[in-house]
Amino acid sequence: MKRLLALVAAVVLLATSGLSARAQSGEQPLRPDATTDDLIFIHHSCGQNWLNDGLHDALLAKDYIDERNDIYYGTDMPPDSGRPDSLAPTPGDKTDMNHWILWFNDYLNGVKAHGAEDGYNRIIMFKSCYPNSNISSDGTEPGDPFSSSKTLANYKAVYRHPDGPGNTYTRDGYTYHPLEDIFAAHPEILFIPVTAPPRHYAPSDATNDDEAHRARTFNNWLKYDWLASYNSAHPDLHNVAVFDWFSVLTYYDTHPTHPNRLRQEYGGDSGDSHPNHDANYHSTDVYARNATNFIDNAWGVYNGGSTLFLPSITIAQLNSADLRLSWSHDWDVSWYRVWRGTEPYFVPSGPTPRALVQAAPWQYDDAGALGDAGVNYFYLVEDVLSDGILSVANRTGEFDFALTPGSN
Repeated sequence: MKRLLALVAAVVLLATSGLSARAQSGEQPLRPDATTDDLIFIHHSCGQNWLNDGLHDALLAKDYIDERNDIYYGTDMPPDSGRPDSLAPTPGDKTDMNHWILWFNDYLNGVKAHGAEDGYNRIIMFKSCYPNSNISSDGTEPGDPFSSSKTLANYKAVYRHPDGPGNTYTRDGYTYHPLEDIFAAHPEILFIPVTAPPRHYAPSDATNDDEAHRARTFNNWLKYDWLASYNSAHPDLHNVAVFDWFSVLTYYDTHPTHPNRLRQEYGGDSGDSHPNHDANYHSTDVYARNATNFIDNAWGVYNGGSTLFLPSITIAQLNSADLRLSWSHDWDVSWYRVWRGTEPYFVPSGPTPRALVQAAPWQYDDAGALGDAGVNYFYLVEDVLSDGILSVANRTGEFDFALTPGSN
């Protein structure tokens, strides 16, 4: 019996700067038209600095954003009809992870209308501040979405109910839906969770390796596992896009001295976890100014389009056992993550990819990947823009199969 190796490539629009929605054909859900399209950002000081350092102007330059509104320290608003004033006395003062389930169950109508002179806020950005990147433990499943304890289980419970979609929580006699059910019920809104910034590392470290690693673990879960599940359950919505600001600003997970901390050039050694001007300027490029920027892609996919840029991957057999992946290199990409799985559309898991490629030649050799007809490998190559943000991803795979001689 002879063995024949077949190499096949599959291209999938999976991720643009953390955007894991995939554009699909077919009728789009009804999105009520507004006479103007507004954007609102719920944030504190890091968000304000970012706006002042270019984000405000970059957003208003978009032809699909008429007004940019804020909910900030000191912002007060009444709860929606029939809902409790759960963030009283001043909702704008509260942006920790456990506050989002209250925001979107008790104040969503107010958030949509806040500051909008005409129409409503069709894009809602919301962000927790850097202390939320000090995740103290894994916690205990199923987690408590109302708890102020910073654990992975509690954070995840905010976005999904452990018993699945459609299940609810109860607090003070009121019913609360996890965020995924709130988002699905509002196709007229593009929701953009912005991950919390990382912590500084010097002159004294504001966190530790375990806490910082958990922050990355949660952010990866949110933009890969949770968002993939949400998109699978609601394939026609495309109304959630996760912007992983943490990854824009951090050293990578395997950095030898400061893993998952604010990079030095962005203020990591300043004793202050507020991203500095250079960080905010770069973040604005990635989020709203570059040719393949995040929000243009998010808005395009939301409206039935596809991502703006997709690199090509070539897969080749080196010998009977080894294969090589190679890809086109884009000038704005700093390095690449290579993941491997045994299913065509696997979701990356774990903190560390199979390889980090940070210099030419832009390729990865997988020794021993070929030759077993019972095991096929599939690869996800992620383009990472300068300083850590996922730009786009492409997939390919290999199939080994056996040829059995026949007879005439």
